[in-house]
Amino acid sequence: MTPTQLRDRAMHLAKEDPDAALRLAREVPAPWFRAQALAAVARWIAAPNVETTAAEALSAASACHDDYQRAAVAAWPIRALLERGHVDSAAAALAVARARALAATPCGSRAEALLGLLQAAWSLGAEARRTLVEDLCTAHEQDSFWRVTRALADALAMVRATEPDLTERILARLPESPARARIERALARHAARTPRSYFA
Repeated sequence: MTPTQLRDRAMHLAKEDPDAALRLAREVPAPWFRAQALAAVARWIAAPNVETTAAEALSAASACHDDYQRAAVAAWPIRALLERGHVDSAAAALAVARARALAATPCGSRAEALLGLLQAAWSLGAEARRTLVEDLCTAHEQDSFWRVTRALADALAMVRATEPDLTERILARLPESPARARIERALARHAARTPRSYFA
């Protein structure tokens, strides 16, 4: 099977038989897909093994070949830790992943990694959300390439429901430009957006 197929099988099996899924996840050769598979196992495995399995997933994320991949795929174990109630470990993993996201190039990749971390770490609370949205705003100030603009628009559409002042403040900071117009149109189209689901 391909790495993608192995990951998909492990993720599908994780809820029903996490121990078997763990064995399968460890066979995934590509670090990106192994991190995702192991994160799914961490989401469903018996409580005493959550931390160690999430650590394996984070280790796989660290083995990816660039800062974008290392940051972006860390979103899966961060979300798994949060869904299992391991808030401190998730916060520590987020700090590492955020530093990697901020080092990622090009700016479009940086923005997409930050957006993924925002969605994964959503339940960490307002401070974490504000930090990541501010990071996205800074990325947009550096480069208004369409991938960055799209990521910022998606982030603002999500936080508008929980931190409407943050959304308004960032919009007010953006200079009049085609990029700002695209963000405003996106916000007008989407009354509300919610963070993605990582584990079915």
